[in-house]
Amino acid sequence: MASVMLVTWRESLEAAIIIGILLTAVRKMGDTRGAAGIWGGAALGVLASLVLGGIVNLYGFAWSGPAEKWMELGVFSLAAVLLAQMLVWMQKNKRILRGEIERRAEEALTRGAWGGVMAIAFLGVLREGAETVLFLWSIMLQQTETVSHASLLAAGVGGIVLAGGLAWLFFAGISRLPVAWFFRVSTVLLVLLISGLAASAVHEAVELGLVPPLMNPVWDTSWLLDHKSLAGTAVRTLTGYRSKPALTEVLAYGATLAVVSFLVHRAGKSSVRTGIGS
Repeated sequence: MASVMLVTWRESLEAAIIIGILLTAVRKMGDTRGAAGIWGGAALGVLASLVLGGIVNLYGFAWSGPAEKWMELGVFSLAAVLLAQMLVWMQKNKRILRGEIERRAEEALTRGAWGGVMAIAFLGVLREGAETVLFLWSIMLQQTETVSHASLLAAGVGGIVLAGGLAWLFFAGISRLPVAWFFRVSTVLLVLLISGLAASAVHEAVELGLVPPLMNPVWDTSWLLDHKSLAGTAVRTLTGYRSKPALTEVLAYGATLAVVSFLVHRAGKSSVRTGIGS
């Protein structure tokens, strides 16, 4: 459940920050229609994300046999790639993101196109919502019957509430929150999650006979923490832990961890070198 809360918290916080930036720009321009458009666009983005989530819930888990393995391979791979791309992009552009969003909003309001602001809000929320659906789908595929959907839903809602509260405090100026610190910690955790997703994709590839296991298992720590237990499932979905992994999975995990960590670090240094850091 920790991984569910982490993903929903991170994605919801990014969406809330986008909305907060847009509302700040509208307040500066004194355009009340713009504020209404922002909330309308955000609501439509949430609605579209819920519809997408409903479609995934109806059809995404109806697979069986080899088709299920292929589907899981695709979902794990796509989620890992998109999550890594999102992390690198945010690390590189986070220092100029606010100015860019404000500029687009002010241009739209200057032209009297409050619908343009609505579109920015809609697309911003929908993007984060669609990513959340994909990431949660990949996490739920790794769950066992020991974790109820109600618990996962509670964790997801908890992450959204925490993100909304944190964003409100930040924009209201009530507290000097170390938002940068929160993002750094969540980035580390998300890198582990990405590595786990890559290892899960390789696990499915091994079961499909696409790649050899090389050695199976490399170790057996099920006596200490079985990844199918309640505690093991939580650790597994957050870090990719398996009590009896194949060597190919371990290599995939290590390689992904090294590559994504390097890319995120390089993106952060590039952001500072280009003079957009603060």
